[in-house]
Parts: sequence; C-alpha cells; structure tokens
Amino acid sequence: MGVVRMLSPLLSSGKRCRIRLAGESTRGLRSAGRLLENCGADTAHAHRVARLASALFAGLRPVHNLADETGAWLGCAALLHDIAKNAAPEHHEAALDIILGSRQLDLRAPLRRIVGLVAKYHRKAGPQPADRVFIALGAAQRETVRRLAALLRLADGMDAGHCGLVARARCTVQPGHITVRCILEVDTRPEERRQLMGR
Repeated sequence: MGVVRMLSPLLSSGKRCRIRLAGESTRGLRSAGRLLENCGADTAHAHRVARLASALFAGLRPVHNLADETGAWLGCAALLHDIAKNAAPEHHEAALDIILGSRQLDLRAPLRRIVGLVAKYHRKAGPQPADRVFIALGAAQRETVRRLAALLRLADGMDAGHCGLVARARCTVQPGHITVRCILEVDTRPEERRQLMGR
C-alpha cells in the first residue's frame, strides 16, 4: 500500500474533529502498556510503533487537524495493535475484541471503541459499512478513527520487519506535498534496507 493511499484519510477533510473524553488518556496509556505486557505480544515492536506514531501525529498536525488528546488515543492503539498476533490469524479483528472486553484497560466504553477500531484498522482495509462498532460512532468519532488509523498504518509500516530499522520519523508539510523522512539505525544490514525499500 502506498504512502499516499495510507495518508488519504488525513487529507479528506479540513474540518477539525473534537471529541470530549479527556482525563482518562494517561490512565489509558499506562493500562495499555500493562495489558500489552500481560498478553505476551512483541512489546519492542509495539513501543517502536507507538513512538513513530507519536512523531507522525506531531509532525502531521497541520494535516490531520485533530485535538491534542487524540494523540494519547493513537498511543494506546499503537501499543495494542498487534496484541492478538500470536493468538489469531486475523489479529486485527481479535485486537478489537480484546480492547473492548479487557478489564485491565482503564478506558470508558466510548474511548475503548475508538482505540479498538484504530487498532483494528492498522492493516490494509479501512472501515466497512457492515462494521457495527464503527457505524455506532458519531460522525466526528468516525472521522477521528479514520485519521488515527491512517497514522497507525504508516507507523506500523515503518517497523514492518519488527527489527527497529527506522529509529525516528520527521515530517515536513508544505503546500501541495508532505515529506516523511525516516531516520534509520546506523548499523542497518543490506537485507533490512531492501525490506524497508520493498525490494
């Protein structure tokens, strides 16, 4: 999937999305970290993706135009996006179920749905009309899910090999184009470079 296609949900609307569920973002991030560790997922990959997603969120702020608190929601989804990878072939679907049902995750139901859907849509497919959890959200919440999921897809793609090849991401937004620069680890091996470049 191309970067332009991944970012297209960010470019679809200039409207600012504001959802008022503040106060639980930091508790949610802490509890997401604990849940991640308890499920035996690849914690190093999850933390790298969360770090890259945070950099993309900050660097692409003029493009996604989301409220600051949604960055913590993206962080929760990034930590939990592969939580079911060892247990289910359709791990993105199972991640939503875990996020919605976990007693360890310190988030209220409306925010769980947003975080769970962002984690679910971290792969190729975006929201579908038949997805009842997505359709039950309000219009502003659906748009927030689309935008955060686009950022998570891009961040996850930067660590597709789960090897930490991309150390940091820097974004430049100029009229007519966006540049996302990946800063690689110094000791990259040729096979990792080929994997990153899709060759």
